[in-house]
Amino acid sequence: MTASSSLGIAASWRASWSVAWLLALREWLSGYRASHWNALWPLLYPVLYTALLMAVRPLLGQQAHDPGRYALFAFVGFSVWQAWIETLRAQLSALRRYKSLVGRGDMGSGTIALAGAMTGLIQLAPRLLLAVVLALATRHPVSLFALGMLLLGGVLVVANATAFGTLLQPWATLTPGVDRVVQSVTLALIFTGGVFLPLPVDASPLVGWLLALNPFGALLDMARAPLLGDALHAPGLAVAWTAATVCVALLARHLGPRLLPIVVERMGN
Repeated sequence: MTASSSLGIAASWRASWSVAWLLALREWLSGYRASHWNALWPLLYPVLYTALLMAVRPLLGQQAHDPGRYALFAFVGFSVWQAWIETLRAQLSALRRYKSLVGRGDMGSGTIALAGAMTGLIQLAPRLLLAVVLALATRHPVSLFALGMLLLGGVLVVANATAFGTLLQPWATLTPGVDRVVQSVTLALIFTGGVFLPLPVDASPLVGWLLALNPFGALLDMARAPLLGDALHAPGLAVAWTAATVCVALLARHLGPRLLPIVVERMGN
């Protein structure tokens, strides 16, 4: 690779990052201008769900557990889950949302993916900060390792949703109803991902297989377990799904430039 081509690639990446950042910031500001509640909603959503789960804790069989511990468990679970599902949905609808920019050639598939990922990270950051505050309020020691794993797990969850959403993006754009089917299927991942119900230590092989097929559960466990002082439920799965996220992202990056012109042309028709 020559020096000039390397400089061209670097300039292209810088341009993509700057455009993606501006789009993510503009989306957040437009929501804030429409209603100030939009700025608080990413925090209110997991807070309200955690309060609801605390109220029905006896029905979930969690009444014997420490209330503070279960509140932290449920809050982190729903906070990270919300980031995953919102980022996935944003990628599925991104081409329709940015149709004019894509049609003029001002945005490529990489920029679209980066914009969605940055939006997800902007919304996730205050939730993770509140999770640390909740951990301290419930007298859970927060080590640097737990903080690092919480941050790493959150970033990997957003990256996973971005990668899979980008890969499914052309089909969700051209085929009505695909995004709804994907969203409905992903709701089942709440249970095998242990979002609000702890996975049993002596789980049956079936539960183990369901967890293994869940792209969300192992990454959530990576983010939450160290904060609670627990061991990872399946460390191998966390490594496997991290590697799978990278592979899917590379596949989406390879297919994106080839599929994008076809999708744009059919959207125009």
